[in-house]
Amino acid sequence: MSYKKLSLKAAIILMAAIMLPWQTLEAREQMRISRVGISQAIPYSYDVVGMVGDSLALFDFEVTNSSVTIKRGFVTPDAVVTPLQTIHTFTAPPDWETINGYPLYRTFKDGKLYSAFIAGDHSLVLITGEQGTSQHVFNHPGINMDFQPAYLIVNDLFGWCAHFNYPGGGPVKIYRIDLTTDTLQLFHEHPTTHYSGYSFYELADGYFLMTTYGFNDLPDLLVQGSQIVHSYPDGWWPYMDFYLMSSTAPVTDQLSYIGISDGLDRNQSWFMLAWVEDNDLITAGIPNSNPNPYSYGYIGSFVPYSSLSFSSVYGIGTSYPPDQRELNTFKNWQLNSGILEDIGGFPNLSAYPGAQSLFRLDDRFAVAISQVDQGPHSFCLIDYIDQTVRAYSYQVCYFGYTLHSDDHFYLIGYDGRVHCFALEMGSPNSDEQIPPANLELSAYPNPFRGSCSIEINCAKAGPAKLSVYNLRGQLVQTLHQELLTSGSHSIQWDASAHPSGVYFLRLEQGKEIITRKVLRLN
Repeated sequence: MSYKKLSLKAAIILMAAIMLPWQTLEAREQMRISRVGISQAIPYSYDVVGMVGDSLALFDFEVTNSSVTIKRGFVTPDAVVTPLQTIHTFTAPPDWETINGYPLYRTFKDGKLYSAFIAGDHSLVLITGEQGTSQHVFNHPGINMDFQPAYLIVNDLFGWCAHFNYPGGGPVKIYRIDLTTDTLQLFHEHPTTHYSGYSFYELADGYFLMTTYGFNDLPDLLVQGSQIVHSYPDGWWPYMDFYLMSSTAPVTDQLSYIGISDGLDRNQSWFMLAWVEDNDLITAGIPNSNPNPYSYGYIGSFVPYSSLSFSSVYGIGTSYPPDQRELNTFKNWQLNSGILEDIGGFPNLSAYPGAQSLFRLDDRFAVAISQVDQGPHSFCLIDYIDQTVRAYSYQVCYFGYTLHSDDHFYLIGYDGRVHCFALEMGSPNSDEQIPPANLELSAYPNPFRGSCSIEINCAKAGPAKLSVYNLRGQLVQTLHQELLTSGSHSIQWDASAHPSGVYFLRLEQGKEIITRKVLRLN
């Protein structure tokens, strides 16, 4: 793009002001969304999708008894679908057994395709990036490997796999996959007499949750790096005896999202936030106002503001009956004393019901997509600097998911076609020009615990007063009451003597008054 990335401090300050009224110093370049085109229906099958440059990459695997071939096609920014082309082929040595035709593992993350295959006592890991494909071969006689999520490649350095135990087969074992030496290193084992194994789930902040499946007679493990930091006994989840972990996803740098199913006919589900405190996994439920006992609250498409606050798509689903699902909305959330609270504020997307997707483009911009009753999709471009939401409307079929680069994003439709959109920066129109503000006020971090830094920007010098009020409108403290010179100023507020809760900063200079909301945590 044609603009520079924000500094980390500037990004923090801007994100701290997300719940506050919009003011800006000057008219800035604006981003605009424009539809480039709609591709033809993709004429071939593919297993994995990802972004390579500004194009959507489609990966397929062709597996024979003795070889694995990776093929790749593209949907280009101008909505052209290119044919699949071979980008790598592995041929097994003569002493290998037949290669299983379905990948043991496959995913696209951090710009690379990670895939794994098994052939008897041998397994193969392929890592495909811009510079080609690296091969990692492992020999593991006697280890019964199972598919995702019992097999996980974390990055170019390591992963996890488990030995699935059959009755009389000895202990269940967990191995660390070392991709620097192409070896399996025994990490943990536990005796059992049942069909049992482990599955692996990535959590935020470098943690992994290793859960059992089959007969749940083994402890679940919380792992960081190469250390078990907590072991949980059978039945530790406060949901049901027969649960199945279904998924995890990062929300912020500290919060993770976990999905659980009971595995029964009605497939009752639970979704929660999880984080680690004192090497223990703590969870908080997703708010759910529906009295139906088979209903559940869920969130998705996370845009973080801080370690404990974020925006997301929010909805209420039901396992039974299925027709009571409620329309998705967009929400702003804050984890406060272990409870997930709707805090409102910017961006306010209440005018766009039927939330389907929300994703961050960079430090400044995010995109929200909604649709109601099969009508046109609303594309809301969120500007965190100017504190604005601009809406676009496009007729788009139902889509599965979105992928984006800095300059383009794609909606992959259920009909096999791909909708391509361009993101362009340019000068604002004359009617979008905004007069410079005389005063700016922000605080970071927000939310905060002991203290926060209050940033003031004055266009002109003059007497000024900075005060703090509580929710009842009572004066809590006066932080500044004297001349402010033109330019930037930073004032620290030590709030350790005040209880947790919402406070309002009030800055007065001449006839101008600005208020900002801040949240103090325990």
